[in-house]
Amino acid sequence: AFGQRQAARLAPDDAFAFIAAQQARGVARITANRRLSILRAALNWAVSLHILQVNPLRELRLPRAEPQRLDPPTRVEAKAIYDAAAPHVQRVIALGLHTGARIGPSELFQLRWVDIDLEAGILWMPCARKNRKREARREIPISPHILATLKKWQREDAARGYEYVIHYRGKPVTSISRAWHSALKKAGITRRIRPYDLRHAFASNLLAEHADYKSVAELMWHDVAMLLRTYQHIDRQQKRQAVEKMPDILKLSKPTRLKTGQGQSIEQAA
Repeated sequence: AFGQRQAARLAPDDAFAFIAAQQARGVARITANRRLSILRAALNWAVSLHILQVNPLRELRLPRAEPQRLDPPTRVEAKAIYDAAAPHVQRVIALGLHTGARIGPSELFQLRWVDIDLEAGILWMPCARKNRKREARREIPISPHILATLKKWQREDAARGYEYVIHYRGKPVTSISRAWHSALKKAGITRRIRPYDLRHAFASNLLAEHADYKSVAELMWHDVAMLLRTYQHIDRQQKRQAVEKMPDILKLSKPTRLKTGQGQSIEQAA
């Protein structure tokens, strides 16, 4: 982006020009900001090693960028993509929709058959975010809708000695970008849908069916506050549905009169 410019000669104006160029290519503002943050961190590292005297972007303040809210695939769209996808992408779609895993090397692409107990109907998803307070994997019950399919895939892979659940001709994958876009094109879907949106579809569908927040948060490896921030549109729908169940208590029918303690009377709807 900056060619052969020396790092010490960069200026905030260069950063804003970079953002403008990124947005012209269709890159989201939040992504452009993150890329500049990586550059700024690299410059700080250079200062710490005395490669640079100062970080030329140290005073740079980027306006807050709200994350894009893309609608997850509908059930019709998900089925169309699944039918058009290559076999290894079909596995990603099925497991993404039914486990809420992060799609990529951090979680789903690490999943092995030894992590799945088909008889008990449980899988242990490797977790992207590991710390001392949480386990390195989380337990997810297997949906009965995909249990038979998983058993079929397991038999096929066991016969060939394949270790990973998501693989391409037996080799683990690190990206499905090309195969994913090919499936979208074959399915006739033109709007932007990312593999990661399968995870959002999992949470959205559970919340739309009134699953409790704590359980969904644990399955997603989120806290409840994060879940509510991310899926406010679902929460809003449920609140509206709850309010609409309120009877019309001000709709009066034939009034009656009630005696008060002082011998006076008031009217009350029958």
